Amino acid sequence: MWYQGVLSLNYIKTFLAYCLAGFLVPYLWSYVSILGIYAGFAAAILIIGPVWYIVHYKGLIYQDSEAATVDMGAGIAIAVFTRDVLSNGVISSFSSLPTIILLSIGAVFAAVVSHYFERRQGNPDV
Repeated sequence: MWYQGVLSLNYIKTFLAYCLAGFLVPYLWSYVSILGIYAGFAAAILIIGPVWYIVHYKGLIYQDSEAATVDMGAGIAIAVFTRDVLSNGVISSFSSLPTIILLSIGAVFAAVVSHYFERRQGNPDV
């Protein structure tokens, strides 16, 4: 059956880990945003670092060696965007589409450059 692989424990743990990251980062951001220009540094040290440790280092996110890697940043971005759509409505979310498009283009460009450099170093796995 198609659902047997989807409902495995690894995928359930991964789903819950993305939920944890997608909930904690925006929630805790409201506390560090009062630091103004230093909020990004504080968020990296106090929020992203510990969440990365819990989610990646402790192995909550399952990454198959044959699959494309999806980082917790994608889960956080989708969670924040969805929260804003539910809070402010679909119409107000159109103003963020240029940012999402540019982020997507940047991600594709980074993947192409990374692939090029790894190929150049002789890594046969890419």
